[in-house]
Amino acid sequence: MTPLAKLAAGGFAMLALLAGLMPRDASGPAGRGGLTLYCAAAMRGPMEPIAAAYQRETGVAVSLRYGGSNTLLSQIEVTRRGDLFLAADESFVAAGRAKGLIAGSAPIATMRAVLAVPAGNPAGVRSLADLRGIRVACGNPDLTAIGAATRAALAEAGTWREFDRLVRGRGVYKPTVADVANDVGLGAVDAGVVWDAVAAQRPTIEAVDEHALRRAVARVAVGVLACSGQPERAERFANYLASAPFPRSVFAGYGYSEITDAGGALPAASMDEAAPK
Repeated sequence: MTPLAKLAAGGFAMLALLAGLMPRDASGPAGRGGLTLYCAAAMRGPMEPIAAAYQRETGVAVSLRYGGSNTLLSQIEVTRRGDLFLAADESFVAAGRAKGLIAGSAPIATMRAVLAVPAGNPAGVRSLADLRGIRVACGNPDLTAIGAATRAALAEAGTWREFDRLVRGRGVYKPTVADVANDVGLGAVDAGVVWDAVAAQRPTIEAVDEHALRRAVARVAVGVLACSGQPERAERFANYLASAPFPRSVFAGYGYSEITDAGGALPAASMDEAAPK
């Protein structure tokens, strides 16, 4: 089991108190016949135009509820409401399937962790070594895909404990990667760890490629919730996200990378099904 999978599987109890709270952002109620999609905060940029286009094309509204991947998964487990879950890493979808929350899933795109600094890089950050003495932000490793991936990559490199001390000392752990990017862009911190796709969407920040973070890679995936009252409609939207030309072009335009198999071909677009219980 990967570190991200262990995080997702083990975080439900700790987050139970949060799960009853509604996500702080939403595109509005799904309405009769509409779909509710729990969406990792990193995907807000591409998902809003994609959802709007889908409603224009099909008449089906998609309500987007944002938060950290593990926080959203806990909300799904407690409320048993909604139709889809778009996670910043597929390990959260796998954890949901193990809990019987996900009926099927499909891969969407990939992201890689980078150091983010304010435009112009005023602190002159070039590597993790330059973070000493400055304010640093990162996603909470117990709530977010970016935090868990950072912890796993830096633990492998032998630098996690020092990085953790830096964040806890003068920096801050945030509940979503979008919050990290906001803090960097506003100058509330001098550097932060975000996904490369998130950095590409923010003109107020720039990315610094840090060697130790190159192993921190996430595979974005969408899952159809087992509790959905309209699974066929939910599956159609999931397949639209995974394979239709417009969503794929939007994700590419926002800096996400396509998923390819070992031979360089695009993976099958159709939903896979959860194993029979």
